[in-house]
Amino acid sequence: MAAHASRNIYLEQIIQAVDRGEDIYLVTADLAAPCLDDFREKYPERYVPVGIAEQNLITVASGIAMSKKKVVAYTSNPFLVFRAFDQIRNCIGLMNLPMTIVGVGAGFSIPEYGATHFSLEDINLLRTCANIQSINISDLTLAQYMAQKTLDAERPYYLRFDKLVQNSYDLTEKEFKQGFRYLQDTGIEDVCILSTGIMSSECMKILEDLSIKISVIDVFAFPFDAVALAAAVQSYHRLITVEEMILQGGLGSSVLEMLSDAEVMIPVRRFGVDMSEGYPAQYGSREWHMQRYGLDMESLKKAFSKEVMRIRASK
Repeated sequence: MAAHASRNIYLEQIIQAVDRGEDIYLVTADLAAPCLDDFREKYPERYVPVGIAEQNLITVASGIAMSKKKVVAYTSNPFLVFRAFDQIRNCIGLMNLPMTIVGVGAGFSIPEYGATHFSLEDINLLRTCANIQSINISDLTLAQYMAQKTLDAERPYYLRFDKLVQNSYDLTEKEFKQGFRYLQDTGIEDVCILSTGIMSSECMKILEDLSIKISVIDVFAFPFDAVALAAAVQSYHRLITVEEMILQGGLGSSVLEMLSDAEVMIPVRRFGVDMSEGYPAQYGSREWHMQRYGLDMESLKKAFSKEVMRIRASK
């Protein structure tokens, strides 16, 4: 399956909705996609390019949304969130506009331009904004599901797409409302992995090679239903969080906050990107950066095995 499969599925669903007569506008900041070529020619009045101007992207898109139109604001990460944070906070979040922001290029997926193009703290930042729900697209099913949510939106969404996401998992409406789902429930209460985005399918691949059984929960929404998730994990002896995001304020932090608020005492081991000592000065591939932060498959495989053995030895 080609790269950007999840993004293409989402945009194709939006285009089909326009073909059916849905009143949707697509606002972009100098970012195209092959699946949009026909759309630009067929619906030029609904395709609004603003150039390399992410602040204008959000301002124009929010203005269209205030006219009761359905709007998708689409461009590349990290510039969508970082450059236009003020506009996202004030024009969308505080006004609670029902529109969708779409960013392509999660985590280290655009490594060739260095640290300026890492999108590692976008969800961390948007967790601080009122009303906005961030969806870290972890599979094709969720991408397709979010196309319908865009049409029915009663709140602002931020969709974070990764070009390598290609797996498909089941998703129910209840799971969507809770913001998480089990990808694997072993019924064994030793360890549970909570992952997000591309790392959910990566964790599932790792566990296929291990003889030990570990449950996996895909946390795809921020905020998620903290009460429901705390209830789901309270019987485990240890939790592991895995994210291709900055640790400070990311999934691991969200889980620790959730456990604290619920007064649930479970040890948590966090795996993610720690930038407390600064961004790396070296250029490298996505795989190189992942290995640097212990997020490659071999490092995680060893870590998962070690955590399970530690729990079993303590019994």
